[in-house]
Amino acid sequence: MQIDLLTLFPEFFTSPLSQSMSKRAQSQGAVSYRVINLRDYTTDKHQVTDDRPFGGGPGMVMKIEPLVAAIRAVRQPADNSGATPLMLAAAGGHGSVSPGVLGGEGATEEESFQEGLLEYPHYTRPRVFEGREVPRVLLEGDHQRIARWRRQQALARTVTRRPDLLAQAVLSKADREFIKSLASGQAEDR
Repeated sequence: MQIDLLTLFPEFFTSPLSQSMSKRAQSQGAVSYRVINLRDYTTDKHQVTDDRPFGGGPGMVMKIEPLVAAIRAVRQPADNSGATPLMLAAAGGHGSVSPGVLGGEGATEEESFQEGLLEYPHYTRPRVFEGREVPRVLLEGDHQRIARWRRQQALARTVTRRPDLLAQAVLSKADREFIKSLASGQAEDR
């Protein structure tokens, strides 16, 4: 089995993959690992892989171009076309990281589980990627509408992926009404 790890931090995997069970599996030919640096798939001279989020807010968002280019390169050989990509998402974080580590004041304030919900989707440049556009609400500059959209997206993701979290979440009357509208199929795409 071939395992390709796409990462911004290839050195992080060097030691774990050369130790214990991982090392044994490789030496027995049961698995082979290839660590791929996502920066190798950027198109600018500084190898930038992130940008500011549309709609404002703290932190940075991973750009889609290097990620898609790397996935396509890994899947390129005919024998890899049936490969199954598994993506680990930062949306599972809980925001308890040492101050200054993520590069900005408030960078973890809106992380998953801060209010008992999964995190809303994030978008950064480009505005359009392969025909898919950033939601218009994030481009219009109306911060109240952006906040409402983000909250509703977080609620929708939680309902779909982790409904068990709703029992502990802090929910307003508007949140509960939105969840009911999701269940009845009446939710508006704002």
